[in-house]
Amino acid sequence: MRLITHDGIQWHVAEIDTRATPGSKGPRCLVFDSDAVVRRIWQYPENWRELSDAALASLIDRVETAPPATESIPPARVNIPRPCATGQECVQRTRALLAEVAVLRSANHALRSDREMRLAECHRQRAAMRTAIEDYALALRTSGVPPERALVLLKSAMREGMDDTVDPDEQERDEIVRDGVAWAIEAYYAA
Repeated sequence: MRLITHDGIQWHVAEIDTRATPGSKGPRCLVFDSDAVVRRIWQYPENWRELSDAALASLIDRVETAPPATESIPPARVNIPRPCATGQECVQRTRALLAEVAVLRSANHALRSDREMRLAECHRQRAAMRTAIEDYALALRTSGVPPERALVLLKSAMREGMDDTVDPDEQERDEIVRDGVAWAIEAYYAA
């Protein structure tokens, strides 16, 4: 799942399996979920996870045509309920469906709460990393290390530290190092 902002609206983006969904236009789709709207995108790049936020957001407003006729969609294995025979049966079925929706909504809120907690932890860890980098830059300056050498030492320490952690992709590594360099330069010259 990814979180992006488009036109001031936060969207949760996830790929889901739709083979058991009646009326699906394909075996999978991207779901863009905001507080007010949910949109399904049936035609999207396989590498959607690697797209920039702007490129991914551009899919939200795209008008889609029907998938090509050559695409084979497996039949849905869903029991479509028969029409209600009585008003009471409709009431009972509606209550059952609303109960299912309530369970799904509760699970969705729990997942969002967990995501928000993890995001807050990421922000806390990022602030701690910035403090550590600023302290290191200040210590290098205090020790008389010239700025060019300080940056080489900082980059080396950051890359070595990332080798011991979960393997972020190369773009993430570059972004982390770029932020670290900016924080170090600011701290080095502020001293």
